[in-house]
Amino acid sequence: MDIEEIAELIRSMKIRGAGEIARTAAQALKDLAISYNGNDIDQFRSLIQKGKDILLSTRPTAVSLWNAVHSVLKNVKNFDSVDELKSLITKNADNFISKSREAVRIIGEIGAKRINSGDCILTHCNSKAALS
Repeated sequence: MDIEEIAELIRSMKIRGAGEIARTAAQALKDLAISYNGNDIDQFRSLIQKGKDILLSTRPTAVSLWNAVHSVLKNVKNFDSVDELKSLITKNADNFISKSREAVRIIGEIGAKRINSGDCILTHCNSKAALS
């Protein structure tokens, strides 16, 4: 699935939930980077920038999406070869996805200790707090 298709799934809310959107965006940028077969660093940077813009345009106010994209692209200006950038983007995406899943697990553990039988639970999406 290409980045345009992923973006449409996010935009149309077929992919829902702050964390899921963020992890999907991180994976999409990783896949986009890996799919590039050239050696032209400027062309590669342009492709990644376009992918970033496409993803961010899907949900302009989504903090977790913004966090994911910027986390994956952290330090990309520090490298001048396509292979180094691919490696960095892959590492950053994998790290973001892993930390996001771990945060959800920890929140679940903490929450489970605070919920008693018969409690009424109101949930609210606020992954910024979960990833802080």
